[in-house]
Amino acid sequence: MATALRPMSTGEVLDRTFNLYRSHFPLFAGIATILSLMIVLGSLISILLTYYFPAANFDPQNPSSIIWFIGTWVVGLLLFYLTGYALASGATIYAVSQVHLSNPATIRGSYRRIYPRLWSITVIVLRVFVRCMGALLLPYLLMFVTFLKIGPPIARSLIVSGGSLAAFRVILVVLLLGSFLGGLIWSIRLYCRYSLAVPACLLEKLPSGDAVKAGPAIKRSANLAKGALFRVFVVILLVTILDFAFTFALQYPATFIGNQDSYLVIGWNLLVTFIASTLVFPISTIAISLIYYDQRIRKEAFDLQLMIEAVGQAQTLQHQNIAAAPGIG
Repeated sequence: MATALRPMSTGEVLDRTFNLYRSHFPLFAGIATILSLMIVLGSLISILLTYYFPAANFDPQNPSSIIWFIGTWVVGLLLFYLTGYALASGATIYAVSQVHLSNPATIRGSYRRIYPRLWSITVIVLRVFVRCMGALLLPYLLMFVTFLKIGPPIARSLIVSGGSLAAFRVILVVLLLGSFLGGLIWSIRLYCRYSLAVPACLLEKLPSGDAVKAGPAIKRSANLAKGALFRVFVVILLVTILDFAFTFALQYPATFIGNQDSYLVIGWNLLVTFIASTLVFPISTIAISLIYYDQRIRKEAFDLQLMIEAVGQAQTLQHQNIAAAPGIG
C-alpha cells in the first residue's frame, strides 16, 4: 500500500509528481521515448513531403499551397503525434499506477499491459483532440460567417457616410482577439475536463471489452474532474512553461547559424524536439494520474476500497496456507 494514497493538495500532487519522476526517471523517460520517436518521424515525413512536393511549400498568396502545407503537416506530424501520445500516455499511466501503489514496473511490461486497450485509448485521444480543436476553431468560424454577412454592408455605409474605416478595423481586431481568447479558454477547459479519460479507460477498463466507443471513459472523466479543473490547468500550465523554456534553451544556439534551412539546423531542431519531449512529457502524465487517484479518493474513498481488498486478499491467502498445511498425528 502506498504511503501517499491519501487526499493531496495541488502542491502535494506536484511534489509527489517530481518525486516519482526523479526516483523512476529511467522508467518514465524510456516510456516517453516512443512518443519522441514518433514526433521526429512525423516531422521528417512532413519535411520530405514539402521538399519533394513544391506545391506543399507555404505560400500565403496561394490558397492551394496553404491547403497542401496544412495537409502534409497534419498527415505527417499530427497523425504520428496522436499515435505516439496514445501509446506513451497509456504506458505512463499504467507505470504510475504501479509505482504509486509501491509495485514494480518496467517499460516493456507497461507497454504490454496496455496493448489490449490500445485501440480504445487511441479513440479517446482522437475524440478529445477533435473536441478541443473544435472549441478552438468554432468561434473563428462563427465570426467569419457573421462577418461575411454584416461586414460588407457596414463598410459600404461607412464609405457612403464619409466615416473612417479605422474604427471598423479596430472592431475587427477586437473580435479576432476575443474569438481567439474565447476559443482558447473553452478548449483548455474541455481538455482539463476530459484529461482523466485515459486513466479511467485503462485502470477501470472503460469501455468494457474491445468497444470502439469512448463515451463511457469520457463521461467518467467529466464526473471525476469536477472540482479539479484548476488543478489540472496548473499542471498543464507548468508543463507548458517547462517545455517551452527547455526547448528554447536548446534551440537558441542554432539561431547563430546563418542558413536556418541547412541540414545541420534541421537535425539539431529534431534532436532538441526528441530530448525535450522525452524529458518533459512524463511530468504532465504522472500528475494527471495522481489527480485521477486523488479524485477517486476524495469522491469514492478509493483508499478504503484498496485497504479492504488488501485485507480480503490477506485473509484468503491465510486460509489457503492453513488448508495446505500438513496435518499432525
